[in-house]
Amino acid sequence: MSTPSFATLERRLASSVTAAFCNRMLVKGGVQFKAVIDRAVLQVGEYSLTASRQDQLSVVIADAPALAVGDTVAMDPAYYTSAELAAEPKTSWIIDRKESDDGLVAQWWLR
Repeated sequence: MSTPSFATLERRLASSVTAAFCNRMLVKGGVQFKAVIDRAVLQVGEYSLTASRQDQLSVVIADAPALAVGDTVAMDPAYYTSAELAAEPKTSWIIDRKESDDGLVAQWWLR
């Protein structure tokens, strides 16, 4: 039996950690994927004293559909009941801009 490559182990780890912290099942274009949504993350301006709060999305790139600025992602109505969706303050988001991408996990700012 051969030992898996480091890249394979890295992908498995990223997927496992995201699955463990997953707090939303989202859908985009009919493709369901697990995600972590952090609500009202404080974003401080790099060169000024301005700050804003935005939701942030973290996904494993291999598990999620291709995401781009302007795309809409939503909580999956096939996964959640109508009562669960009604209890949420927000159930869909528009992707605003990419925060980071290390090749395994990507983070996006949402609006």
